[in-house]
Amino acid sequence: MAKAAARAAAEEPMPPRAWLDSIRLLIDQNRLEEARKRLAAFTKAYPDENVPESIRSRLKATSEEGYGRQP
Repeated sequence: MAKAAARAAAEEPMPPRAWLDSIRLLIDQNRLEEARKRLAAFTKAYPDENVPESIRSRLKATSEEGYGRQP
């Protein structure tokens, strides 16, 4: 049952702010690879959305990886 709920949540995009908050939480939990994957999915779903510098710098994202627009 939990797997079905997780799958449904994955299929339905979260609002941008909630999605970024979930990425911050993963970073705080030191789950960096998962945070990077979630950030990549976020930027695919919301290509015009700003990604805060705090997230980009904590993941040490490079401009080549294309983690969203900078403010």
